[in-house]
Amino acid sequence: MYDVGGVMLCLTCFTRWQQANAANQRAENERLNQLMAHQNYLSEMMAWIAGVPDTSPKFRIPQPILANISQGQTLNYINIDRSVIGMLNTGSIEDVQRIDVNVKSLVDSGNTEFAKILKSMTEAIASNGELSDPGRSDLLEQLNLISGQAALPEQQRKIGLIKPVLSGLASSLSAVGSLAKLWQLFGDSICTYFGVDNPLKS
Repeated sequence: MYDVGGVMLCLTCFTRWQQANAANQRAENERLNQLMAHQNYLSEMMAWIAGVPDTSPKFRIPQPILANISQGQTLNYINIDRSVIGMLNTGSIEDVQRIDVNVKSLVDSGNTEFAKILKSMTEAIASNGELSDPGRSDLLEQLNLISGQAALPEQQRKIGLIKPVLSGLASSLSAVGSLAKLWQLFGDSICTYFGVDNPLKS
C-alpha cells in the first residue's frame, strides 16, 4: 500500500494516480512552453515595429525528443543497446524518452551529478535481465516521475508525490538482487536532492 496524502492506495490505484499526475504535468509543461514561445514572439514583434534589432534575452524552450528508439536511433544522454530495446514495451520506451528529456533539462540547469544518477539508474533498469516486464515498466515509470520532479524548480516540486514514489522505488530495487546496489549507491544522494529522508533508513 502507498500513502498519498493520508489516503492508502493499492499498487494499481497508485500507478493510475501517478499516470494522472504525469499527464497533468505534461499538460502544464506544454502550456508553459506555449507562453514562453508567445513571449518570444511579442519581443520580436516589438523590435520589428520599432525598427531596431531584437537584442532582448529569449526564453529557452525545452524541445521533446521525438526519436523512435525502437528503430535504433539514439537518445541524447541515455545509452540503450538495440538488443535491450526489444525487451521494452511501448510504455517503457516512452518513459525512457521522457527521462532522457528530463536529464537534458538537469544538465542544462547545471545539475549534472543528479543527471548522471538518473542516467545510470535508467540504463541499469532497462538492461536488467532479472526483471519481469511489469517490474521493469513499474521501475521506469517511477524513475520517470522522479526525473520529472527533479527537473522542476525546487518550489514547484510536490513532496507529497515524491515521498511515496521514492519509497516504492527503493523497495522495488532492494527486492531485485542485481539492482539492490543502485539504491545503496544513489539512494542518499537522491533523497538529499529532494530534501527528504531515505525511506530505507527512516
